[in-house]
Amino acid sequence: MLESFLTMLRSWGWVIGSHNEYYVHRPEGPPLIRSYWMFTHPVGYFVEGDGATDIEAIRECIDLIHMRQELNAKKGATELQPRRSAVQ
Repeated sequence: MLESFLTMLRSWGWVIGSHNEYYVHRPEGPPLIRSYWMFTHPVGYFVEGDGATDIEAIRECIDLIHMRQELNAKKGATELQPRRSAVQ
């Protein structure tokens, strides 16, 4: 699933800007491991996602991309719409 999400984002023109896993220390119990992803787009946008897993963090990024696409569609802009495949 991770690879298919990354392939989909690449096909839309998004590039991985950063990926980190980090610990959140808590006063009680073991530290939590979190995943952070950031993607950039050539038209100047970026999205960030944070979650308990890579998939959760990337889904957050995809949700933000869809929100940006909806906002751009309302303004008549199409630069973040998924690219059409050359092979159909």
